[in-house]
Amino acid sequence: MNEPLLEWAVRELKQKGIPSPRGDAEELLSHVAGITRQDLWKGGRMDFTLPERVFYRRLVKGRAGRLPVSYLTGRREFMGFEFFVKRNVFIPRPETELLVEEAVRYAAKIKSPLVIIDMCSGCGNVGISIARILMERGRSDFVVYAVDISPDAIAVSMKNAVHNKVREKMKIIRGDLFRPLRKPDLVGKVDFIVSNPPYVKEGDLSTIQEEVKKEPERAIDGGRDGLAFYRRIMEEAPGYLKKSALLFLEIGYDQALAVSAMATGTGKISVEKIRKDYAGLDRIIVGRRT
Repeated sequence: MNEPLLEWAVRELKQKGIPSPRGDAEELLSHVAGITRQDLWKGGRMDFTLPERVFYRRLVKGRAGRLPVSYLTGRREFMGFEFFVKRNVFIPRPETELLVEEAVRYAAKIKSPLVIIDMCSGCGNVGISIARILMERGRSDFVVYAVDISPDAIAVSMKNAVHNKVREKMKIIRGDLFRPLRKPDLVGKVDFIVSNPPYVKEGDLSTIQEEVKKEPERAIDGGRDGLAFYRRIMEEAPGYLKKSALLFLEIGYDQALAVSAMATGTGKISVEKIRKDYAGLDRIIVGRRT
């Protein structure tokens, strides 16, 4: 490993209070070297050209300025798959993998062709991961409607669908929640809906991590109480879901009771399950269309 260059980066990031200076320094260096971090640990690419050194220093300075690593490298791993990301597009989180796990587990129980909606799809990580896992398991009898209001997210999602070889299974649509789906005849025909909507309270936006502040506010701001998008989803989702079909929602750690009450309050969705994340916090709500 290139110790002098790496140690400079670690010191630089430590001085700026970056939470994981060595891990971030290694990830950026492996990106510049074009190798994995594991290869870096084994001593791969000990020599770096002057342009590579300059590029690496620029990346480290960006990280010291609290830019997320994924924006600097342009990539993020999710479910073991590679996704492209860019500024103005929300970065996938590890806890969202639970949303995919729940949805895929349910999909395995359905033998008929699947119609899936990924609402607030961002870079496409949820819907594309579901599509890729289904295809790897030998299924091709499905379609995923991925919807997001951001043109940047839609562009990146299309790129990710091609990169992950599932473009033909994806209908990637720009629009405000269910509005662009009113023309396709999907009413009562959807097997399940997955969504990781914005859920940070408006008043908490100023207190979130500096790195999160670099991400698009539109993808984070859940309104005054953080529940604005859940209200809209609960209002329209039942009309699209088949009877007994499921709704999978990622939620904030303190929103389980409110979102559950919202679901049951529709008279059309019963709460089947609340799953906790790796930190033991409520993270996924599974609702069933009654």
